[in-house]
Amino acid sequence: MPLPDTLERIGIVVGSAFLLALPASALSTFLFGVGDAPAATPYIWVLPGLVVGLLVATDRLGVTYHAIWKFSLASYFAAFVGAGLLGLDAGTDDPALAVGWWLVSIAVGVLVARTDFRTALAGADR
Repeated sequence: MPLPDTLERIGIVVGSAFLLALPASALSTFLFGVGDAPAATPYIWVLPGLVVGLLVATDRLGVTYHAIWKFSLASYFAAFVGAGLLGLDAGTDDPALAVGWWLVSIAVGVLVARTDFRTALAGADR
């Protein structure tokens, strides 16, 4: 395997680890607050991204790296904008509402990742 391909795969794994840590960090921020999370929490944020990144880099998962970008950023944005609108503070006293809203934001991320906006916008012009 040529060096550029190897470096691209390494970048996909590392990038996926960091990108997928965003939605996971939103959940722990809602539940524990900013500084009160257990010490091992950042490792738990990164682990799913490493696994997904390895699967995407080796073409074993039917997801593109672009979809990971869209999912991660959309779900992170939806989580914090919605939390602000719902009045969820960091380390909230209502963990059921926090987890529920986090699941909704994950669903928003999945919806955004699966939507091809170029096709949707081209169809709207007709």
